[in-house]
Amino acid sequence: MADAQTTYAHLRDGLDWPDGGPGEQLILLHARLPGHRREALTRRVRTALSSTGERPERLVVVTTSLLDMSLDIDVDVMVSDLAPLHTLLQRLGRLWRFDHIVRPDWLSCDRPRLIVLNPADHRGHSLLPPAWRPLDSPFLPLATAAYLARRPEHPLTLPDDVQQLVEAVHGDADALARTDAALYRSHTLHRARTRTEEHHSALHLVPPWHDTLSLSDLHRQNLHPREAATRLGAMPRRLLPVYRTPDGRLTLDAAGTQPLPEHRKPTTAQIRTILQHTLPVPAAWVAGRARDHHVPASWRSHALLADLVLLPQDAGDPTRPVRFGRHRLHLDDALGLVHTED
Repeated sequence: MADAQTTYAHLRDGLDWPDGGPGEQLILLHARLPGHRREALTRRVRTALSSTGERPERLVVVTTSLLDMSLDIDVDVMVSDLAPLHTLLQRLGRLWRFDHIVRPDWLSCDRPRLIVLNPADHRGHSLLPPAWRPLDSPFLPLATAAYLARRPEHPLTLPDDVQQLVEAVHGDADALARTDAALYRSHTLHRARTRTEEHHSALHLVPPWHDTLSLSDLHRQNLHPREAATRLGAMPRRLLPVYRTPDGRLTLDAAGTQPLPEHRKPTTAQIRTILQHTLPVPAAWVAGRARDHHVPASWRSHALLADLVLLPQDAGDPTRPVRFGRHRLHLDDALGLVHTED
């Protein structure tokens, strides 16, 4: 997400945008935007790039893997960071998806093209940025880069080539891994990690003793997320940005038109509105929260609201960062949440 924010800011500020600037021509879309804003931007992209919509003359979308979901959209050109091969193949499905679309005159190629950016060191060897390492096994993008570099220069044909491509990287990749010592070490770690994940996935969850009244209770699957949580400490928390008005009220907007229902149980409509204004952040970011960051007591009995963390801001200066332990968080309407670590 930080890469997407940086790329968006560079394109917005570093390019000479015609026709009034980048406002309607450049979009940033990622999962850490508030839900209502993310839904609106996704709807705008889906409408503009659909098979029947009025295609804009210029639209640049900077996004994360959020658009890897099955969106029925068509793009003229795609530039992607290096990713596992199956992810790149999925993204290829958004290129020239509809045959009836008239391609712009500035396109210099007569077939769809995906440009993959390969991060490399000074010797030209693939080197993944540190921020990528927790996302997936490092072997998969590294093997993808190695395979594409050795592949003959001719177009891919989908879906005819999919099986061969996927098996080369995601199947028995031992032959590919042995072509490079560093890649082989990464492959060894990848196989160990895969075996560990398979072992953990085979574990069965047992309900706590105080909820077990009969033998059938041992087989139920509807455990509470807290009991079934994996990757302890890494699960995201829901952050709710709120504004503190001069008279001390907390609202969902700086104008003070959507107050928080602090003194009574929220209705279903209010809960939906509250959740649409939340955004996910890593649990470590809000580990040092203080009393001001706790939700109202009336919310704690509701499963969807009990674990929310408030982000109170001054309505007059909503850009001032809020401190959580070692972390400082602040909101930027254009970029989404911006995180600064001390």
